[in-house]
Amino acid sequence: RDCLLSRGLGDVYKRQLITPVGSGGTIAGIISGDCETNKVQHKLLGIVVLKGADYLLGEVESLLPKSAKHHNWQLLNDYHRGGYAKFSPLDATRILEFNQITGVNFEPVYSGKMVLAFLDLLEQGYFARGERIVLLHTGGMQGLGGMIERGILSSSNWSVPQMDAL
Repeated sequence: RDCLLSRGLGDVYKRQLITPVGSGGTIAGIISGDCETNKVQHKLLGIVVLKGADYLLGEVESLLPKSAKHHNWQLLNDYHRGGYAKFSPLDATRILEFNQITGVNFEPVYSGKMVLAFLDLLEQGYFARGERIVLLHTGGMQGLGGMIERGILSSSNWSVPQMDAL
């Protein structure tokens, strides 16, 4: 069975792994693969990007094998910023600053909400000093073009992915 660890990413699991959560499928797959491969509990944190998504806990649990039911994972429901694709100008500015510092582009709809939650959690002292943290960028960049077209974001600030001609 193919899993992240068999692809040489095992070192990622020696850390706190944070991922955005929309439907729960990605985090359920990570939890399952980690339990099956390591037989130990690692820290996995899902940042829910949807408002009113308390149901996702049950959704994720329903996708897990019995062996993964008591794994060390958690969903945080308070970082949706008002709902899917909703964000403030301050949120956008914070994400842009993070993009510039890290050199990795995030957007404010999906993976960017994970970045905002990470920054908030850092400010709150959530993580242990010296803890290694991995942010798993799972996409969302394709939505920037539409936001720029509608005038929600400025093309001078955001790097829009370009599709190669087929």
